[in-house]
Amino acid sequence: MAKIPSRVENLFLNLENKLSPNGIYGVNFYLLGVPHTVIIDDFLPLTTNSDGTLKTHFAFVSPDSALWVPLLEKAFAKLYGNYYHLGGGQTYAAINAMTGSPWDIYRHADAADKNVLWNTLWQLNKEGRMMNTNSQGHAYSVMDLKLLSNGTRLVKVFNPWASDSFSGKWSDTSAEWTDAL
Repeated sequence: MAKIPSRVENLFLNLENKLSPNGIYGVNFYLLGVPHTVIIDDFLPLTTNSDGTLKTHFAFVSPDSALWVPLLEKAFAKLYGNYYHLGGGQTYAAINAMTGSPWDIYRHADAADKNVLWNTLWQLNKEGRMMNTNSQGHAYSVMDLKLLSNGTRLVKVFNPWASDSFSGKWSDTSAEWTDAL
């Protein structure tokens, strides 16, 4: 969603991209394709760090102090009953709830022709479509696709937890990256 800022901005009814002086926010969702607005306040669940400072208990406030992620999460929790109901789920369902848009599933394992799958993903990326992938029960946002000069196909993904770093083939420090590539 956040790859294109207007997507996130369209979720919030607050017309200015700043904190509400009243601490009240309206968030637009879609349920079964029907627009639905959730009203929340800015009281967020907090927990104590080991050094005694406070932090949001679930979604974190960004390094630039933006609150939109924990506010959006709170609105989802209200929409679905509570924070507990947000555990797990499918990313396509969340994207559908936020945009009202339809979705498709493409499975690497099911693709009879990997070239057709790559070409489909390439076209979706070119059109600016939202894509995500899952691996071992964790979701990643697809940020970009690259076709290297040697024919290698890469999918650039973003880990929303930002706590782990991939160190295998084609990672940031991998020997596969040459000056030519």
